[in-house]
Amino acid sequence: MQPTPKVIYEFGPFRLDPQRHALFKTGQPVSLPPKAFDILTLLLERRDALVSKTDLLSRIWPHAFVEENNLAQHVSLLRKTLGETRENPQYIETLPRIGYRFIGEVREVQDGRENGISPAAVLLPGVAAPESGPRRANLHRTFLLLPAAALALAGLGIFLFQRTPAPVLLNHGQLTHDGYPKYGPLMADSEFVYFTEIRNGARVLVRVPAAGGDPFVLPADPPDLQALDLSPARGEILALQAGPTGAELPLFAGNASNGKYRRVDGIQANSAAWSPGGDRIFYARGAKLYIAKPDGSESRQLMTAGGRVAWLVVSPGGRWLTFEIHRDSGSSDELWQARTDGTQMQCISAELSTAVAHPVAAWTPDAKYLFFSETDESKFWLSGFKRPRFGSGLGTRFHLNSGLLNVTALAAAIGGSRLFAIETLDRMGIFRLDKSSNLAPYMRGISADGLAFTRQGDWVAYATYPDRRLMRSRLDGSSRLQLTSPSEPALMPSWSPDGSRIAYMSRSGSGPWKIFLISKDGGKPEELSPSPEDQSTPTWSPGGSSIIFAGAPWVKGFAPNSTPIQQVDVQTKRVTTLPDSAGLWSPRWSPNGKYLVAETLDSQRLLLFHFSTGAWSTLAGPQKEVIGYTSWSHDSRYVYFNRYAHQRGSIYRVDVRTGATEQVWASDEQGMAATLGQWFALAPDDSPLLLRDTSVHELFAVDLHLP
Repeated sequence: MQPTPKVIYEFGPFRLDPQRHALFKTGQPVSLPPKAFDILTLLLERRDALVSKTDLLSRIWPHAFVEENNLAQHVSLLRKTLGETRENPQYIETLPRIGYRFIGEVREVQDGRENGISPAAVLLPGVAAPESGPRRANLHRTFLLLPAAALALAGLGIFLFQRTPAPVLLNHGQLTHDGYPKYGPLMADSEFVYFTEIRNGARVLVRVPAAGGDPFVLPADPPDLQALDLSPARGEILALQAGPTGAELPLFAGNASNGKYRRVDGIQANSAAWSPGGDRIFYARGAKLYIAKPDGSESRQLMTAGGRVAWLVVSPGGRWLTFEIHRDSGSSDELWQARTDGTQMQCISAELSTAVAHPVAAWTPDAKYLFFSETDESKFWLSGFKRPRFGSGLGTRFHLNSGLLNVTALAAAIGGSRLFAIETLDRMGIFRLDKSSNLAPYMRGISADGLAFTRQGDWVAYATYPDRRLMRSRLDGSSRLQLTSPSEPALMPSWSPDGSRIAYMSRSGSGPWKIFLISKDGGKPEELSPSPEDQSTPTWSPGGSSIIFAGAPWVKGFAPNSTPIQQVDVQTKRVTTLPDSAGLWSPRWSPNGKYLVAETLDSQRLLLFHFSTGAWSTLAGPQKEVIGYTSWSHDSRYVYFNRYAHQRGSIYRVDVRTGATEQVWASDEQGMAATLGQWFALAPDDSPLLLRDTSVHELFAVDLHLP
């Protein structure tokens, strides 16, 4: 019997191979999530016929209840991949409320023969058939050998220079469901995956079976360690003592099962990793990378990276180091690689057209693939390089539309084509504090901070989190309109008194923060002042003729006197500096126009500017904890502010007339969430608004075909 021919579908520049689960465009692989691929395959199989939504849902998700919205999202992704829109379809037609139909011209190819017809034989022109007989025997053999040699050379060229097929995502599944915040690095052995969770305000090391299940808390002595790397050869984990992020902290090594950790003598580090055999430790101290024995002896420097190093990973075989570099200049973190002898440093991020979301990386066990996460317009991708057969370059880059959330940690399974990923859906819930000190959700369904309200209290503007789009809507969520793109983040909006315009701060790339004005109905933003200095936290005068703003002191490391407060006439653009305002920031104009409140750079005191006298006075401070955001009550009598330490927070108010300060609310065990610090503001009725972290942090498995 002849084997059943394999059917391949060709349409436009695309070629879909159902057996290989592969889609190509003009010969280049195109990545699709598995369900989207299955939908496209089914539509091609039934081309020109209507495929109902019910049929699609039952065929693509046979054992799960899935809403139609999920189907619509996958079809929308297909359209984007195929380069069409719903309004102008070339391939997929929508029949509203009914289903879909594939309308493009399709060609079927079977075993490389279109419509079952074998391709014609190829003849070399100008070559006559050799004469028979002994005189032509040697010449005949020579002509036979020449094509063979040419084919061999061609094969070698293809082997060396052919384009490498991209990995294909086969499955993406959730392994944990416990809801605790999870943090990398991720570590894996043949049975378990290890990572850090935050429980009751403390870090704990947990492990999960590689097939999924409930995280099991592992003992740790001393407690509250940050795990860094697992040595399969030694069965030991490297961990840092608890301390501030980015600080150089004591390094420990210990057995994950019994929780007994020993101090690695003499090593203070930002990050560390085992060599594959467990006989060496690579570690970073500031911008320098070192190598030492497991007991800390024979330590020597390998290289200087040019910025603080974190997320240090060693490739299987011990040839490469991959690591993050954080620079203090305000630029994005970078992903780098270098040889483990300290040579051949190369910036991976420089090879990318998009940003590395969280510069964490994972090598496959055979060291052929390097994976990392990438983001573009707040869409997250699984990307990487297939290492070349020869040489030391990065190799062939691939880019998978994986459907992953924000990936904050990666690890490869031992002995397989599976990745483990901690994925986070970053969300901040807004909560309102009522008169009984109870918290209730406010403006359900949005994830945002920086809420600002019109004087009448009927409109709200906010910055979405984490993608930082400027939005406006009515308080009930209706009439919602996106005003800016995530490519230029928008923060700290402020309404004009007449409710017609919104001032906000934004930046392009790593350029300076600037203040912009935009109509509440959208349109092109207008730059407030052309000064090259950073500008932040705009606040309108009660009459709407002026805007006051400060600098962005975090960009300059809160250098003394780095942020004078400036006032701009909205019409004439004339700029004046408030007297004695150097070293102050985060200004807020009182509703009655008499005062301006600002924070000192150390966030320990609040100062009050009196427009009648042009002088400053102390309103509150010094404080035991850091002062956060300030808000005026609508009668201009009180200035509300928050104080916070770690994840705990509290809200206070100070009486402008008497200077008396009272506590309004103190946080419970869940604490106040932080975006730009622990954001806080007042609602139109003067009830405090604050954030709670409603993000999802879970462990996922990603199965891949690695060609």
